Amino acid sequence: MQVVRFLFVGALNTTIGLACIVAAMRWLAMDYRLANAVGYAAGCVLGFVLNRTWVFGDRGPWLGSLARWLGVVVACWGLNVVAVVLLHDGLGVDAYAAQLGGVVTYTGAAFTGGRFFAFRASGRVLMDTRTI
Repeated sequence: MQVVRFLFVGALNTTIGLACIVAAMRWLAMDYRLANAVGYAAGCVLGFVLNRTWVFGDRGPWLGSLARWLGVVVACWGLNVVAVVLLHDGLGVDAYAAQLGGVVTYTGAAFTGGRFFAFRASGRVLMDTRTI
């Protein structure tokens, strides 16, 4: 169930993030790398609240989980940018399509980081197969 909830939150964040990316590129003529940063920043707060409370059920101090979540987001965004740039600059994939490749990279890393690092409640068993 946890994976399903994470994917739902991710789909919501992705929709919001990609809409911001496309709008920034198309209407603000923003560079695709900067537009990517704007899009991911837009979903960060929503992702924190929903992942912390609904997906992972973290009941520890919110400030600690926020700091860890921001670390996960930054690391995942870095992986995302590498994927986007490699796809666009390295392989010649359209800048819009390259953003989708970055989403896949980000999603896998974000679930792992959220599950095992950002939202690890004190005393919670890290690998309870009933929640996967």
